[in-house]
Amino acid sequence: MSNQTNQQLPDDSHLSPKRVLSIGGFLAVTLFAGYLYMTSQQKERDAEAKLQLQSQENQQLQSQMANMEVALSDLKTAKVYEQQEQAISKSNAMSVLELGEVLRQEIQRLGEIQQELAIRIRSLATSEEGRRIASDLKLVELANDALNVTLPAESRANSLRVRLDGLLSAPKEAIQNKISGYAPGEALLSALAQIELEARDLKAVVERVLSDLNVVARKAAELPQNANRTLEQSLAELQEIKDQQRSELISQAKDDAKLEGAKRIAEQEAENERKIAAAKVEAAKLLGEQDATKIVTDAQAAKQRNDVEKRIQEAEMVRAKLEAEFKRDQGEIRNYLTAFVSDGFQYRGDNSTKGPASLTTLRGTQIFQPGRTGLEAILRYAGNGQNDRPRGPIGEYIGGDYGWQLADKDSLNKVQSLLIKYGDLMVEKGLLGR
Repeated sequence: MSNQTNQQLPDDSHLSPKRVLSIGGFLAVTLFAGYLYMTSQQKERDAEAKLQLQSQENQQLQSQMANMEVALSDLKTAKVYEQQEQAISKSNAMSVLELGEVLRQEIQRLGEIQQELAIRIRSLATSEEGRRIASDLKLVELANDALNVTLPAESRANSLRVRLDGLLSAPKEAIQNKISGYAPGEALLSALAQIELEARDLKAVVERVLSDLNVVARKAAELPQNANRTLEQSLAELQEIKDQQRSELISQAKDDAKLEGAKRIAEQEAENERKIAAAKVEAAKLLGEQDATKIVTDAQAAKQRNDVEKRIQEAEMVRAKLEAEFKRDQGEIRNYLTAFVSDGFQYRGDNSTKGPASLTTLRGTQIFQPGRTGLEAILRYAGNGQNDRPRGPIGEYIGGDYGWQLADKDSLNKVQSLLIKYGDLMVEKGLLGR
C-alpha cells in the first residue's frame, strides 16, 4: 500500500510544460505590467516636464506681454508729449506770424500814406488849390513849415517789409516742418519791436505833414488864386529869402566880430603909444634926448617882438580851441559827413584808390557856396547814385523844386558848416584826402 502511495506522488524535480508555461505567462504579465508602469511613470514625468516648460513659456510670454504693454504705453506717452510739444511750438510760431501780419499791415499803411502824401504835394504844387495858398504869405510859411521835415524815402516801406520777411522765416519753417520746442527768442522779439517802432514813427511823421497841408488848404479854401505864382514857386522864393537872411546873419556876425577885433587892436595900439611917449618923456628927464630916443627905439623893437609872440600865442590858442571843438564834435563829423569821410572811390581826384573824399575835389564844386546853391550841391554830390559811400543823414538826391522841398535843410546846413570849419583839420587828421 505504501508502494502505491509512493507511486502516486508527483516528482517535483521535473517541471511540467504546463507549469513552465504558467510561470512564463506570469513573468510575461509581470514584465509587461512593469513596462506599462515604467512607461506610465515616464509619460507622467514627461508630461510634468512639458507642463513645467509650458508654464515657464507662459510666464515668459506674460512677461513679454507686460513689457510690450509698458513699451506701448511709453510710446503712446512719448507720442502724446511730441504732439503736445508740436502744438506748443505751432502756437508760439503762430503768435509770431500773427504779430508779423499786424506789422505787415502797418508797413503797408506807411507805403500807402507815403504815396498819398506824394500825390498831395504834387497836386498842391501847381493846382488852383495851391495857388489859393500862394495868395497868402502866412499860409505859404505854414506850408513851408509843414514840409520842412525829413520825410522817409519812398523805398523805406519796402526795406521794412524785407526785414520783416527775413525775421518770419524761422516761425514759418517751424510750422511747415512740425518742429518741436520752437519758441521766439529775445533777439527776434526785439527786432520785431524795432520794426514796429520805426513803422509807427515814420507813419506819424507822414501823417502829420499830410494833416498840416490839409489844414493849410482848408484855410485857403475861400481865398482867391494867386495869378502870378504857384505854391511851388512861392515856396522856392520863400526858401531863397530864408537862405539869404541866414547868409546875411552869418556875414553880419563875421563883420561884427571883425569890427570888435579891430576896435580892441586900435585901443591896444593907442595904449601902447601912450605908454611909449610917457616912457620917452621920463627917459629924457633922466638921461637926455639921445639916450631917451634909443630907449624908445629899443622899446618899439621889443614891442614888435612882443606883438609877433603875441600873435603866435593867439594862433596857438585858436588852434588849441579848434582842436578841442573838433574833438567835441567828432561824433557829429562822422555822422553828418559820412558821405565824404567813408572809404570810397568817388571824389578822390583820380579815383584810383579807395579812401575818403578829397577836400580839394570838394572845393572845386559848389558845395561851399552859401544858400540853396551850396546845399543842393551837397545833396547832389552826396545823395546821387554814383557816390559809393553811405549817405548818412543826407537824403537821396531827387532834383528840382520837389526834391528841394523834401530835403532836410538842417542836416545840409550842418554838413556845410562842418566842412567849412574843420575841412583843413580833417585833412591833417586823415578824415579827408588832400
